[in-house]
Amino acid sequence: MAEEQLEELGRRIDVLAARQTGETGTGIQRRVAQLRKLKASARAAAHEAAASIEENVLAVEIRVKIAEQAAAVELAADKDEFLDALVEELGSWDVYLERLQVKVATRAGDHRDQAEGAIRQLRRHRNTLGAGVAEVASTSGEAWYKVREHVKAARDELESRAAEVEATLAERTKQ
Repeated sequence: MAEEQLEELGRRIDVLAARQTGETGTGIQRRVAQLRKLKASARAAAHEAAASIEENVLAVEIRVKIAEQAAAVELAADKDEFLDALVEELGSWDVYLERLQVKVATRAGDHRDQAEGAIRQLRRHRNTLGAGVAEVASTSGEAWYKVREHVKAARDELESRAAEVEATLAERTKQ
């Protein structure tokens, strides 16, 4: 919609530019030049806003995927189903952490080092969860149920820490 409005405004600016003639055209020419700069600035802002919206939608998409996979982990009826779902969830956490790392890396600022430290902590929590995969795989019989509870606690901790990091980054973005 903004792009269509900008195109219409561009046509109107072109009409104004066509009206300039001789001495009376200098004022119009100056106004047209200012309007074209404003239009270019508005177009850049619209593209930036669209990129921000897309980034936010992708972040929500990844978190929904993680939540869906977490539900599959929690509802797994047996050890193999549990392991398959957990491995899928870990893959989504990896994507999430990569996107978060890129987001932080592209933003300069005083808090970048702190944000990168928080991401390292999230990676450690993710790795703890990954260690749970090996632990579950090596258990036999019904012993995996105990390990399952340990893995659930590690997942809850990772989710909690990720929410804290997201909230902190959102707050710093507003500043």
